[in-house]
Amino acid sequence: YKPRDMSLDRRLGDFCRWMSRRKGKPGFILPSMVERRGYGWARFIPHQKCSTKAELSKYFRNLGRMLCVMWILGGTDLHFENVIACGQRPAVVDTETLFQPCPEALKRTACRSISRSVFATAMLPQFITVDGQPFNAGACPTQH
Repeated sequence: YKPRDMSLDRRLGDFCRWMSRRKGKPGFILPSMVERRGYGWARFIPHQKCSTKAELSKYFRNLGRMLCVMWILGGTDLHFENVIACGQRPAVVDTETLFQPCPEALKRTACRSISRSVFATAMLPQFITVDGQPFNAGACPTQH
């Protein structure tokens, strides 16, 4: 259940279908959904590990394709909780932050470069400290 307007989810699906007709499938999963006025439901996407190096390679290629689409659409907040690994394809489970404008304060600071780059999607590794230990909050896993 999503207690919010799901028109962005629908529009992302429309964009991906449009893109598929021209350039092939985008390589990531969008959950099927039921949209109602001001709320809706999205299908549960289970986490599924890759079982081979070839599958893992395809997963990262698809994650890169998703990063490109989300950057083009102004997506932010696509961290480890909003992108689920489902075999060879990542799944976007929260799209409420697509088409985000750049705040005025960022336009006047050194953060402007980051806010205009793919790093703003939050998909790339972003290390924070949790209980004194480094933790990658980005959607892209790493080894360190």
